Amino acid sequence: MKESIFENEFAASFVDVEKRLYGYKWKRTNRTMTPEQYKAEITRQADNILQYKPLFVMVDFSETDFIIDPDLQGFVTQTLFQSMIDVDTKKLAVIQTEDYILQLSVEQTVNEQTKAQYVTQYFLSQEEAIQWFEDEIEGN
Repeated sequence: MKESIFENEFAASFVDVEKRLYGYKWKRTNRTMTPEQYKAEITRQADNILQYKPLFVMVDFSETDFIIDPDLQGFVTQTLFQSMIDVDTKKLAVIQTEDYILQLSVEQTVNEQTKAQYVTQYFLSQEEAIQWFEDEIEGN
């Protein structure tokens, strides 16, 4: 069962312990974040991943207005993506934004991680991503 675990003006996080799913959604108001606030949010998400040890992670960028600059891309790799490697996450679903420049910054960030043992897929909706996760669960 999906349970909300954190929400502030920038993002909302949830977990489904039964399905071993962790996710968070960026809010449109994240455009006002400073780099330090962005790092704090990424650190919070990484800590939650270490706590819940999900097999599946979903990051929803559909409403984001924050461009991830190259300096922050490395930080995401060292914190968020490393936490996913540490807990043996199997799949990362990325819900895309319609903004080309924002999507490009998301893809550059995701592609920065070269040691990933998880599979990454891009989707237009959370429902598509959850179906992808459920296909894995049913296959086991």
